[in-house]
Amino acid sequence: LNRMGGYQWLGGRMEAVLLMCRACGLQALAASLVQETLARMMRSQAKAGEEGEGEHEGEYQDDVLMRIFWALAPGGMNHEYFQQCLNYLAPGLDLLNELCASAADSTQVFNGPALMISSSSREFWDARESNARFCSDLQVARSRGSHYCMVQQEHVLSVMKPICEFLVSRGSFGPEPCKRAEIVGRTLHLSSGEASPAELSILSEGDDPDAPNIYLVHDLRPYVTAEWKDRVAELLAPCRVVMPVFNEVAASSRSPQDLATTYEVRLIADIQRSLPSTASTADK
Repeated sequence: LNRMGGYQWLGGRMEAVLLMCRACGLQALAASLVQETLARMMRSQAKAGEEGEGEHEGEYQDDVLMRIFWALAPGGMNHEYFQQCLNYLAPGLDLLNELCASAADSTQVFNGPALMISSSSREFWDARESNARFCSDLQVARSRGSHYCMVQQEHVLSVMKPICEFLVSRGSFGPEPCKRAEIVGRTLHLSSGEASPAELSILSEGDDPDAPNIYLVHDLRPYVTAEWKDRVAELLAPCRVVMPVFNEVAASSRSPQDLATTYEVRLIADIQRSLPSTASTADK
């Protein structure tokens, strides 16, 4: 209920205002309104054909819009800007929904370089497998923030960095910038393999390629929530922040030394993946 696509499509206007709600940090309110709306839709379907049923649907949507507006207003949202955002987002979301529905049974594959930027929202990792079926050369980068705020001011550099590296490494700006980027290690090196999410949790890919990697070992696992990870990544920006996952292999360690060795192997492999290619290193 707290993400678009996890429930029945509610229409462009409703999805637009819920998107605005989530982007401003009111995920709980959005989830409760989705639940309320779905329950209302189920009641309407059960009473389909009864006289007067559905005639107040427009009034209900207007009520939801106003409830969300008044929840956003204390943060500085005025009604004119609220309407502008709504009118801008709604048609685009309706069109996107139609495009996705029409492509559901497509078997065509895009045979070219493609970049997917995944947020810290764990459910969007599943999108990698779905997109990989339709992109023959798919690379994946991680950004800070959730799917709904990853391009806002505090996270936008973590989105811009992989886009720039992807374009440069693919020669979009010509051979000279590409060669220079390889020499200084500022190309996207995802083709050499990514860490398994079961072994390493990447809190942030970082904003600055010259900033160090930071590896966190946190034993208080119940407290390592998605919110905690987002906050830590934000505080440690522009560094790349990685955390080893305490999975079944780690849990089977017989001593602290065995656990340290398990983590050491993962971290060394991650460091090697993040290094420039052999040819680039030789150029240095």
